[in-house]
Amino acid sequence: MVKTFALAAAALVASVAIAAPHQDLPPLNDSVLRHALQVRPTDKVTGALLRITGSAGQWSGTSGAGDIANHQPVPLNGRFRIGSISKVFTAAVVLQLAAEHKIVLTNTVQHYLPGLLPENLPPVTIGQLLNHTSGLPDDDSPFKTTGDAQWFVDHRFDVWTPAQIVAIDSRHPMQFAPGTKQKYDGINYYLAGLLIEKITGNTYAAEVQHRIISPLGLHCTTRPSLARTISRFQAHIRTDM
Repeated sequence: MVKTFALAAAALVASVAIAAPHQDLPPLNDSVLRHALQVRPTDKVTGALLRITGSAGQWSGTSGAGDIANHQPVPLNGRFRIGSISKVFTAAVVLQLAAEHKIVLTNTVQHYLPGLLPENLPPVTIGQLLNHTSGLPDDDSPFKTTGDAQWFVDHRFDVWTPAQIVAIDSRHPMQFAPGTKQKYDGINYYLAGLLIEKITGNTYAAEVQHRIISPLGLHCTTRPSLARTISRFQAHIRTDM
């Protein structure tokens, strides 16, 4: 029997008070939160985990099944994939390298990673990667364009290297001239990860661990290699926070 990842929906909500002085956030509403947990986006989502920590209080809860094979509930301390939130980790490392004068955000990808992008593509700066204004070709990777739900399950352990994904994507025309528009696209951060490895001489995983995870004391957060980040389920970083 194929096991389905039940922690398909996870939410971390940090309640940060940014309102006027002395204006407190309303208290957490237990009944509203429990109702929200029961309303999952589709019947493909088998379970949910919600944890709120902030000035308004703390609350955690789960719903659904954590293992559909034996009908075990979602554990409150369950681990989950944070997916594209890992882009925040990547951007932080790149910005640290810029602060250390190891890269210049206005320099181009072609300058730091020569030969990686086709010669017919225009210059794209590192800053444009980070803010998704590069205009680089849309994500045409296998895990976006192929198959149905069963294909996802069958290929859940398949991986592609960032260089392979960039090669697949960059066969296509630019979406727009760099810096003229903004569009969220994964190719930007695949390139940012490769840049980290090129500049530091270390693995992406080592740099994220050294610069982000260890200093912040994220003791239950782990990071795969850069190659492992390009998985069918975008399992960039696993955490139970």
